[in-house]
Amino acid sequence: MELWILFGSFVGLLVLGTPIAFCLAISSLFTILYLGMPPVIVVQRLNSGISSFALLAIPFFIYAGDVMARGGIAEKLVRLAASMVGHTRGGLGQVNIVASTMFGGVSGSAVADASAVGGLMIPQMRKRGYDIDYAVNITSVGAIIALLIPPSHNMIIYSISAGGTISIADLFTAGIIPGLMLAASLMIAAYWVARRRGYPAELFPGWHRIGPIVLNAVPGILLIAIIFGGVRSGIFTATESSCIALIYALLVTLLVYRSMSWHDFREATLGAVRTTAMVLMVIGSAASFAWLLALLQVPAAMVAAMQSVSENPLVIFLLLNLILLVLGCFMDMAPLIIIKIG
Repeated sequence: MELWILFGSFVGLLVLGTPIAFCLAISSLFTILYLGMPPVIVVQRLNSGISSFALLAIPFFIYAGDVMARGGIAEKLVRLAASMVGHTRGGLGQVNIVASTMFGGVSGSAVADASAVGGLMIPQMRKRGYDIDYAVNITSVGAIIALLIPPSHNMIIYSISAGGTISIADLFTAGIIPGLMLAASLMIAAYWVARRRGYPAELFPGWHRIGPIVLNAVPGILLIAIIFGGVRSGIFTATESSCIALIYALLVTLLVYRSMSWHDFREATLGAVRTTAMVLMVIGSAASFAWLLALLQVPAAMVAAMQSVSENPLVIFLLLNLILLVLGCFMDMAPLIIIKIG
C-alpha cells in the first residue's frame, strides 16, 4: 500500500501539472504520514540532500553563466560562432549549436544555456525568416550539450550521489568527446533541415574581420580552459573552480569589456538565485523520495525483476536506459540520477 501511495500521488500530481520538485516532496510526505512517521523527516531528508560542500559548485557556475550572459561575454561567443559556421546553409542554426557548446562549457547548465543563447539567437533567427519551431528546437536541443561537457551540473550530482567514489575530474574528461559528437550530430541534422526548408546562409565576414572577433572572444574561451584544466590537473576542485569562474567572469565584464552595469549585475544575481533555488529544491526533494524508495526496498525489488529477465550486463544496461528514457519524458535528469543511485 505504501508504494501505491508513493507512486500514485506522484503520478497524480504530475498529471495535474505540479512542478516536479513538489511532486516528489508531497508524495514523500503522504507516504510518511501513512507509515505513521513524523512529517519533519521530509524536511530533514530534503536538507540532508543539499547539505554537501561539492554542491556549492552548482550555484556558482549558474551565477557565472548569468554574469556572462548579462555582461556581454555570451554575445561575443555567439559572434565567434557566427564567424566560424555562419556562412553555411541555415547558418544561424549552426551558430546556435556552436554557441551553445561554448557557453555550456562555462555555465554547465542547460537552463542557463538556453536562456543566454536563446535570448540572443531566437529573435535574430525569426528576423531572418527562420520558422519559430526550428529556432526553438535548435535552441532547446543545443542546450542539452551543456549536460555532457564540463562543467556539467549533472556530473557533479552523479559524483556526489555515488558517495564521491567517482572523480568529478574523470567525469568531466569523459564527457568531452560525447558532447562534441552530439554537437556535430545536431549540426548535421540542422543543416539537413535547413536545406529542405531553404533557409539562407549568412555572408562570410572575411578573414580580415575574423581576427578581432576571435580576440574579443578569447576571455570567454580562456574561462573554459581554466575550469577544465584546473580541475583535471588537480590545482583546484570543482567547487573551487566554480568560484574562480565567477570571479573571472566578474573581472572580465567589469574591467576588460566594461559592459556590466549595476542593473545587469542585479539582474544576474536575482536570476542566479532563482535558478539555484529551483535546482536545489529538485535535488532535495529527490533525495527525500530516494530515501523512501530505499526504505521500502524498491531498488532491491527492481534488481530482482531485471535479473529475472536476464543476467546479461548488457541487457540490464539497456533496460536501465529504457526506464530512464521513459521517466525522462516527465522528470529532469538531476532527480533521476539521485533516485536511480539512491
